[in-house]
Amino acid sequence: MGDRDSYKDKISFFGLNLQKVLKEQHLYVKEFAKILKVSPDLASDWVLGLAFPKQKLFSRICETLDVAPKKLASPGLEAINTLHQNPLRFWLEELGLMGKNAHQKTVPDIVFKLERSQVALFLNRLFSTDGWATLLTSGQSQLGYCSVSEGPWQIDITDAISIKIFISEIGIFGKEEALFKVKKALENKISHNNRDLIPVEVWEYIALAKGNESWASLAKRAGIKGYSNIHVGQRALSRQRLLVLATALNNSWLKQLADSEVYWDEIVSIEPMGNKQVYDLTIPETHNFVANDICVHNTAFCTNIAHHIAAGQQKLPVAVFSLEMSKEQLVQRILSSEAKIESNRLRSGRISQNEWEPISTAIGNLSELPLFIDDTPNITVMEIRSKVRRLQAEQGGSLGLILLDYLQLMEGSSDNRVQELSRITRSLKGLAREINVPIIALSQLSRSVEARTNKRPMMSDLRESGCLSGDSLVTMADSGLEVPIRDLP
Repeated sequence: MGDRDSYKDKISFFGLNLQKVLKEQHLYVKEFAKILKVSPDLASDWVLGLAFPKQKLFSRICETLDVAPKKLASPGLEAINTLHQNPLRFWLEELGLMGKNAHQKTVPDIVFKLERSQVALFLNRLFSTDGWATLLTSGQSQLGYCSVSEGPWQIDITDAISIKIFISEIGIFGKEEALFKVKKALENKISHNNRDLIPVEVWEYIALAKGNESWASLAKRAGIKGYSNIHVGQRALSRQRLLVLATALNNSWLKQLADSEVYWDEIVSIEPMGNKQVYDLTIPETHNFVANDICVHNTAFCTNIAHHIAAGQQKLPVAVFSLEMSKEQLVQRILSSEAKIESNRLRSGRISQNEWEPISTAIGNLSELPLFIDDTPNITVMEIRSKVRRLQAEQGGSLGLILLDYLQLMEGSSDNRVQELSRITRSLKGLAREINVPIIALSQLSRSVEARTNKRPMMSDLRESGCLSGDSLVTMADSGLEVPIRDLP
């Protein structure tokens, strides 16, 4: 979709440029079409960015208007013969695959950014060219792919579980009969896998979960044959073995570990990239990072505060005014945190069988919390005051926290945005004193911080700050790796 959109953008770019040149030369579309001896409708489609002329006609347009090809069209677009009839050629050129032989071809970078279903479709068609599914003379099943290109080279899939997953979720177009034979051969086989094993350190967590129960008793309850000796602390566990032990212990964390999408393998090397100071954790393209106990999003940080107050010993009511995210999105985040399940898996619905129990428990716990979310867009301070007073009255006068996400999205009455925001912050401070409830208001940082050599956030970086720093009692800068706090008198 991305390349198709890029193709449309380039044609649209051509239309805008053509329209601009015609205007500069005081030519009407009908007059321009008459000069080129084409229909007015076709010339109109060019100007509107709905079509692109063939190469010869494009050259005539440039000669007639006395302009360079690059002034009208993006690089590469003017060189395509009949682009509007053959977008596949343009797509292959965009990917850098056009004209390359088998030794030079590689998997395009865009494939690694596709959704799971699209990756499955890509592999399905890729294996249909140089892939295979076969039963070896030894009786072993095997899926594979071979390429003379040094990128993919050769892949052999021999693990029974991996083969079953490949058959059920990916398949191979045109080789369904061979896949069916492999599938039948695996039906009655017991797989013994020595890959993707959970590290041996997991025994320590199992020991904590089982408490004083003996290992033999636990193994017997789990239905493990040879339960008298299960090689505690000596061997890494397979996912299946860990799952049966976790199920016997009714331990949701161990169940999630057994069913996680992490592929456990030996780390060959870790190469340092050097130290670099960062003040937000936005990771470019497909790169990633590993962080431990680091707050990486101000909304997540504040919703965690709200959740802890509402779920605390006193269970104080919390009012959350979300001007950026919908209440459904916020609840999904809180539910993900409570159930200890990755939010993207919750959104996509890729939930394993043993995760339904913690989800049900989390929903039950959250339904009892006095957490109230209002996602009215462009809300004013007067509306917040009215809703907070009503909520406080309904909750018997007690309120633990008011959370506002975020200030710059609030509605005001002044044309001067800085003065308007200052008036909003003063009103919020007055509201906090009036009802004796702390208010946490999130705010954006100005992009000017990127222009400085030292990118450490300062008070003046608060966007449209005005009197924001003076009206707040505590100002915190969520810089990703540290949270400096400034107390004001």
